[in-house]
Amino acid sequence: MGVNVFGDPETRRYALLLEWGTNVGLLLTVLLFGSYLVGFWELALQPDRVIAHWHLPLEDFYSAVVGAQAATAGGWSSLGDQVNLLGIKWLALCTLIPLAGVVPIYLKLPGGVVFAVIAALEGGLLVASASGLMTFAH
Repeated sequence: MGVNVFGDPETRRYALLLEWGTNVGLLLTVLLFGSYLVGFWELALQPDRVIAHWHLPLEDFYSAVVGAQAATAGGWSSLGDQVNLLGIKWLALCTLIPLAGVVPIYLKLPGGVVFAVIAALEGGLLVASASGLMTFAH
């Protein structure tokens, strides 16, 4: 019996989808962070104001740098403050697509239902973790 050096079909599909996902995430991270660095996005938090008021207590810092918008969670940030994180967020979730991609292959294998269920549960765990549904005290 010969050895398949390229792996099983599920391994190849997972690797292919993960490779594409990480490449897209890397490209997004570089492009969006680069656009952030060159000033393409308008920022709610100006770096020079943050540096000038860094020594203040938290409440004073918020009122000096952010203003009244700090009262709401996330109300202080703008699109420019968040867009450079999209690539990182994509990279954090890019294993979800390969997990979903191997489920149909597992379902066709004899005894593969167990592996399909494990992959689906792992995907659900990733979604629950990323959505903030699962929080633990430190």
